[in-house]
Amino acid sequence: MRRSAAGTKGATSSFHLRAGVPSKALVDFTRSFAVMIRARLSLVQSLETAANQCKHAYLRQAIEDVRRDVQRGKSLADSLARHDRIFNSLYVHLAQIGEVAGILDRVLLRLATHLEKAAALKRKIQFALFYPGLILTVAVGAIVFFLTTIVPTFAEMYADFGRELPGPTQVILALSEAMTDYFPVVLVSLSLVVVGLGVLLQSPAGRLTWDRLKLRIPLVGTLLSKSLTARFCRTLGTLLSSGVALVDALSILAKASGNQFVERTLGDGLVRVRRGSSLYEPLKQAGFFPDMVVQLIAVGEQTAELDGMLLHAADHYEQEVDAFLDGLTSIIEPILIVVIGLMLGGILVSLYLPMFELINTVG
Repeated sequence: MRRSAAGTKGATSSFHLRAGVPSKALVDFTRSFAVMIRARLSLVQSLETAANQCKHAYLRQAIEDVRRDVQRGKSLADSLARHDRIFNSLYVHLAQIGEVAGILDRVLLRLATHLEKAAALKRKIQFALFYPGLILTVAVGAIVFFLTTIVPTFAEMYADFGRELPGPTQVILALSEAMTDYFPVVLVSLSLVVVGLGVLLQSPAGRLTWDRLKLRIPLVGTLLSKSLTARFCRTLGTLLSSGVALVDALSILAKASGNQFVERTLGDGLVRVRRGSSLYEPLKQAGFFPDMVVQLIAVGEQTAELDGMLLHAADHYEQEVDAFLDGLTSIIEPILIVVIGLMLGGILVSLYLPMFELINTVG
């Protein structure tokens, strides 16, 4: 296959849509562009019409730039590659395949379906994690408010109590005093820790360690593994069904999985496939992908239906992610509510313990 900017410029994620353009706007453009190509309009006319229909200003300007480049004689793939913040390497490679093979409309429709499914999976995960994250944020805010505003009032009241306070009360008062007196120090320390972690995660070794660690976190690791597997199968299946060679497809995925550990696994697989090995063997030895996916890949390679097997596996694991998210949400929400209630209730009870003891003594 001809190497161009489609294969070298900006190794963007084939698993994630790039920031700046909503996924729906990109999907709508891709689908309408395909329809116009199928209606036998020229590339320039199709791009011009698509730009006029596009409501997103940033995407519309990019389409206009692509149209001008195509009109000047550049290929569609090279024109798209100049806007790698919108059109990732997957998009550019498939456009190149469709343009060269004369099946651009079919490739674009397949690409639109792929982007739609990838965006839907991402939205489901974000929605499932949003509510627990919101509850945790509110809980942390409530606890900080109690310790910095409510508890100091009780500390003043118990200053002349004249007897030793219960242990839980002393702990809560000490925490409140520390947060009130040393809040700037705590804030600066936390900021330094966050910045330090950010710098560490930017390094290759730190990113690799974190990406490997994420996959081992209970529940979260399972969700990440299933979603990465689904997106890997969907993306590789889409590339192969569109006519991209296995080596080229793996080269795209090896640079763009979004997880350094998975990227290293696919990179090792790419090296072995280039030497004549099957894809099944390195994936099996890596131990990341489920046995079902590895077996389907083995069958697909033997029957020359690897793309169909991968898309079938993608459908299966997308359904598993849906079911897992439903179960995870139903479990996490009540657990969080109970834990937060116990924490706030424990603080209140600790504050009122001296009063209870005093009432019992008077009684």
